[in-house]
Amino acid sequence: MVAIFFIGDSVNNSRHAANGLPYFQAVSHFDSGKYGFAVDELSEAIRLRSDDTEAYLLRGRAYNELGQYQRALRDFDKAVVLDTNLSAAYYNRATAHFNLGQFQQAIDDFGQAIVLDPTSALAFEDRGSAYKSLGQDQRAADDFSKAGDAHLDLGQLQLAIEAYGKAIESDPNNGKHHSSRGAAYQIQGESQRAIQDLDLAVRLDPSLATAYDNRGAAYHNLVQPERAIRDFNKAIELDPSLPSAYNNRGAANHVLGEFQQAIYDFDQALQLDPDLSNAYANRGAAYGSLGEHQRAISDYDRAIELDPGAAQAFNNRGGSYFNLGKVQRAIKDFDQAVRLAPDYASAYANRGFAFSELGQTSKSESDNAKACSLNSELC
Repeated sequence: MVAIFFIGDSVNNSRHAANGLPYFQAVSHFDSGKYGFAVDELSEAIRLRSDDTEAYLLRGRAYNELGQYQRALRDFDKAVVLDTNLSAAYYNRATAHFNLGQFQQAIDDFGQAIVLDPTSALAFEDRGSAYKSLGQDQRAADDFSKAGDAHLDLGQLQLAIEAYGKAIESDPNNGKHHSSRGAAYQIQGESQRAIQDLDLAVRLDPSLATAYDNRGAAYHNLVQPERAIRDFNKAIELDPSLPSAYNNRGAANHVLGEFQQAIYDFDQALQLDPDLSNAYANRGAAYGSLGEHQRAISDYDRAIELDPGAAQAFNNRGGSYFNLGKVQRAIKDFDQAVRLAPDYASAYANRGFAFSELGQTSKSESDNAKACSLNSELC
């Protein structure tokens, strides 16, 4: 069986003026898992309005759930006729073909769904399953990997890891799949598991610059900056146009206290990608470490302009304002940092220190207690 596509939670009421009651009763039945009742209500909705694409699509899905795949196909066929640009109709028709063992027809429909919605992780993953069923492991692996990329773009890290795992199962000697899963593990904070995948990735394909970059990031997370820098150097050697490798090497150099070298790296990253907000924030931190707080603030300003949700940039800019004696202005930035990230311990600690400077003892103690509750190292 393959996944069943959900159109979404919202329904356009105006489309169902002629058949509203049975249609919405059907939606309720479907959501409750009462698929037979949903079919009955949808049949009435279609009798009242024979051109209702959503009714055909939902009834097809109900038939799919009931295992009545031929009936599902007829409804999805009708939905496609009524709206040739509806990705969900092609996707769901593909699932019916898949469940009937009609894998090539499923692949064709999944392909059309992807044309209409290139970000659909489900369509890539399920097409991969269809290719796998036909013994086309290479194509299956490519689709599973694309599904992982789509999940990753949506921040669905565990789903991305699972999709990359399927790619590895289908094509175990492809370093790119191990590299991709390693990157997802690294983003998820599982640095050791990331390194295991990335070690294998570079053994299988020593030319993978991104694998070295991601492994370096994992070592950086484990506070091994020297080891991280060796990987960043290798990534840059393989691909001198990779901005993340310069940005990451700069962060590692910052940890080592090599602030000028860090600034050089951030400069290089920004030459390659002038919209890399994290590089501005990192360069701002390096300038701050050198006591150049006005330059730091300029970089934080740009980082925030590019990414208004960057809590760390607000927190660090607040630190620079504080060091310039602009305590009230600093507090505004710390306020915004904790609004964006309510569990940001360092921002509470910094704001607590700022309140203390203003003699606002109760506020200072409250923030310090909050920081301590979030991070015992700040107690």
